[in-house]
Amino acid sequence: MELVYTAEYVENFDGGIKEGGEYRGDLSMFIELDTAKASWWKNGEFFIHIQEQHGDGITERYVGDLQGVSNIDADDFLQISEFWYTHYFMDERLWLKLGKQEANADFAYVENGGEFINSSAGFSPSIPLTSYHDQDFGAVLGIDVNKQLGFKMGAYQAHPNGSRSLGNTIEKLYGPMWMMEPTIHYSLN
Repeated sequence: MELVYTAEYVENFDGGIKEGGEYRGDLSMFIELDTAKASWWKNGEFFIHIQEQHGDGITERYVGDLQGVSNIDADDFLQISEFWYTHYFMDERLWLKLGKQEANADFAYVENGGEFINSSAGFSPSIPLTSYHDQDFGAVLGIDVNKQLGFKMGAYQAHPNGSRSLGNTIEKLYGPMWMMEPTIHYSLN
């Protein structure tokens, strides 16, 4: 289990809609369970992400940016953002993940994008993924052909908004949205 608090104060000094700033915070609890370590079965992993956000962002009221000024800019919420199960096969070269998940974690992911202030480096503004803060149900199948090349295929509920609660997701089934992405692994060594 890991508890992470992210806080930021962002200010618009000039231009945009108006000058000024706001504080925004994110409290996230990550729980991972390895099924082998729990003495249940081998090659399985459960994951839960519980998330609470508070404060105000400056994107809409101060800046007017269409992409989001911050990586944690959203309306206030308390939710189970993710809960999924992954099972690994063939010495972890093949895997299947099922559940409510962050599509951006497996597709169009920029490893160090979260380090930038503007959210565009962390996720693509032009790909309508079921992503933060509206993660949704899906299935992802991944295979590593060798140490350098792999492929991932995913199917998600296609509506990228309104999935914060289990009840809302079940009542409003959309989809599917299919994705496929090659994975190229490289090393500087």
